[in-house]
Amino acid sequence: MMIPLILNIGVCLVILLFYLYLMNEQPISWKYILPIPIAYFIGINFVIQLTGYVEWNLLIIILLFFIGIFYVSKSVPVIWNLTASFFSLVVIIIAQEIILDLLFNTLAYSNWIAILPSRQSIAQVSAVMVIVITLLFRNLLMKLGDFLEKSTWLPIYFSMILIIGFLLFIVKGTGSNIEILSNHLLLNISTLYYPLMFAIFFLLIILISVDSKRNINQQLLKQEQKATQDYLDYVHELETSYQELTSFRHDYQNILFALDEGIQAGDLDKIKKIYQETIAPTSLVFAQAQNELVKLKHIQNEEIRSLFRVKLLHAQAKKINTTVDIPEEINQIGISVIKLIRISAIILDNAIEEAEQSSLKELQVSLFIHDTTLKFIVRNSCSQETIHIADIYKLGKSTKQKSGRGIGLYSLNKLLHHEPHVTVATRFDNPFFTQELSIQL
Repeated sequence: MMIPLILNIGVCLVILLFYLYLMNEQPISWKYILPIPIAYFIGINFVIQLTGYVEWNLLIIILLFFIGIFYVSKSVPVIWNLTASFFSLVVIIIAQEIILDLLFNTLAYSNWIAILPSRQSIAQVSAVMVIVITLLFRNLLMKLGDFLEKSTWLPIYFSMILIIGFLLFIVKGTGSNIEILSNHLLLNISTLYYPLMFAIFFLLIILISVDSKRNINQQLLKQEQKATQDYLDYVHELETSYQELTSFRHDYQNILFALDEGIQAGDLDKIKKIYQETIAPTSLVFAQAQNELVKLKHIQNEEIRSLFRVKLLHAQAKKINTTVDIPEEINQIGISVIKLIRISAIILDNAIEEAEQSSLKELQVSLFIHDTTLKFIVRNSCSQETIHIADIYKLGKSTKQKSGRGIGLYSLNKLLHHEPHVTVATRFDNPFFTQELSIQL
């Protein structure tokens, strides 16, 4: 009496585990999971004995559905929750029946039948085998669940599982159910059960195979579209850099025109003023700039080196004191060139804009390899005395005074979200704001 009770509870448990694995949810602890099938089996057994209807066993579908709502950590769509609930019940029951029939038919033609004298004993063995198989293939179940949940054909799978469940209920239910339906359809449902089940399962496998190939093609298309978009973003960064250089050249043309007017007019005071206020300081800046920019030669990638040169020239043109520290050759970057260009451009643009508004006008850029990690550190002076780090990565939030500038860091956060081996650490030590990008090589 005790062994059948334990095995029935075990069947309830394996249905629950099957469902949780489909949901990609690892059980938190056995002490929390085990009481659920025990309580369910005791309750449902009481209801069945009270009413006499074994169909109350189907309430396990409702139990699984509510577990998906209240226990599973992620938000579960209703259609997927229902599909996983029906699928768990149907697959476990069918698996147990198939193993039971195989064991019984095998043992019926051997001397081992004497050891397991009844079909009930073999049923208990089949229940144990189903539990073991479910635990062994839990990783495969998680992958299947992840695939089915994301599939656009989920309603089709749900309909097919409903049909299988209906056939299972009719054939494995009471004898009166089979007799009534058989008389109505003028067919012997019992003899058609296995052929129908095989045909539906075969069709289900074909659909999953076709859907899987279709999903792979869609993922490849998305990757191509993403690569195209990354290229367009890179071109946009180059265009922006070109516009910045054009603006810089335009400013110096105006200086030269003003100097030319002074020369033509013979106005020595005006020439001295232009030289002392503009040309002399700029010459000093250019001399210092060349000393800093020469350090960029350690960056082996031409595209990234060009981006750094353009951004640092832009910073120096805004009279920002720029310091570059690249002590060794950088010949590997750990991520795609285009993605690093986008990330670096966002960090440098934000640093330059904030440094320009500050009184110190300081910008420090470091790039080096530490162990197996590429470090990209940008430190800039700030105009603000306090910065809330938790808010600056939100859309519309910014450390800068002008509105509408909070898109860059939000975009940076989205870029890093798809790169698990890339992290960014942000800190503020008044008056300096620092961003440290770490890329595992």
